[in-house]
Amino acid sequence: MKKSFRMFLMAGLLALLPVMAFGQSNVSEVTQFGSDNIADVSQTGNTNTAVIMQGDEALAVDGVSNSAKQTQSGGTLNLENIYQINEKNYAEQNQYNGESNEAFIVQDGSGDGNSAVQTQGFNLPSTDNWAKIEQIGSGNVSTQTQDGLLNQAYINQKSLLNNASQTQSGDSNVANIFQDGDNMTATQNQQGSANNAMVDQAGSGHSATQTQSGVSNTAEVYQTGSTNTAIQIQNGLSNYAKIEQYGTGNYAYQSQDSGVAIGTSAFALQNGTSNWSSQTQTDTGHTSHVTQTGAFNTATVVQGN
Repeated sequence: MKKSFRMFLMAGLLALLPVMAFGQSNVSEVTQFGSDNIADVSQTGNTNTAVIMQGDEALAVDGVSNSAKQTQSGGTLNLENIYQINEKNYAEQNQYNGESNEAFIVQDGSGDGNSAVQTQGFNLPSTDNWAKIEQIGSGNVSTQTQDGLLNQAYINQKSLLNNASQTQSGDSNVANIFQDGDNMTATQNQQGSANNAMVDQAGSGHSATQTQSGVSNTAEVYQTGSTNTAIQIQNGLSNYAKIEQYGTGNYAYQSQDSGVAIGTSAFALQNGTSNWSSQTQTDTGHTSHVTQTGAFNTATVVQGN
């Protein structure tokens, strides 16, 4: 039988919903089905919208022990959405001192113990940023932090015990993480402008770290198999770095750094077991290709003056 939120209140189940709104044209919608749900919405500013749904009445699916918190302060035309279905999920969104920011969190499936946190404009004013987290599975953790202008961050997690973190403090950066497997970690840090970072992981036990602090750099990591490690560092202008790993226990490192790397390209392809690759580029216009198949191969490339 479908149960309304009001019926659960009448039944005496715990549902805590402190909702505060200051300003004009604020809209807050909270829908909860199940027991022990907690929703907390605070809005300050103009034309803000916050929507929280925990459980799905149409599908007769009830959520247990969900927690959702949204905070919007000092902004205009901000939008936040949280959707949680099933049990013990946690989601928190915060938008401070910005305008026209958008944040979305979706936790779905038979997930248990997922956690998602989004923060926009905590340290600096932020405008027109977009952030979205989607989690299907159990024990996944996602964190997104945005300061700046026109940044985009997206995390999609499926399966078990994955960890994803994105931090953006520049302008017009794009960060994407896709995780489909178990026990994988992906970290993206962007501090420049117009950078693009992508991590796509499938399998188990992978680790990927991308750090960008220049302008118009592109970094890509693709991992399948198990326990592969990829590290990319970019601090220059219009550099391109790509790592593809297939197999088990491979390690790849790419650095386009020293503040003077301009228009360089690095490619690493590993297909096998326990291969090791390091590529370092400074100066202008260098290109490096590393291809490793088999096991226990080692490659070191250094380009620059």
